[in-house]
Amino acid sequence: MNNPDSGVAVCALPAEMTIAHAAELREALLHAVGVGQKHFDAQAVDSIDSSGIQLLLSLQRSLQGNGVSMTLGAPSAALLDALRLYGLGDLTHQEH
Repeated sequence: MNNPDSGVAVCALPAEMTIAHAAELREALLHAVGVGQKHFDAQAVDSIDSSGIQLLLSLQRSLQGNGVSMTLGAPSAALLDALRLYGLGDLTHQEH
């Protein structure tokens, strides 16, 4: 999906980022990284557990390994709460 205001391609994260969906989410995120995606819309995330957090950290590391920073736009309350719980509140403040 593209952000019509900026022309930047944005990948929407799913509502469920839990162990039950980890395998399919991993594949989707690998594909996103493979096509150069770095902007992720996180407003729909309703449920996230440690496997979802692990996937976001892996995504961030993969992008950083390519010299790119991940951006998480409009993080949901559920995502922000989970990130704070794991001491990762700064993950939403990544730029360029």
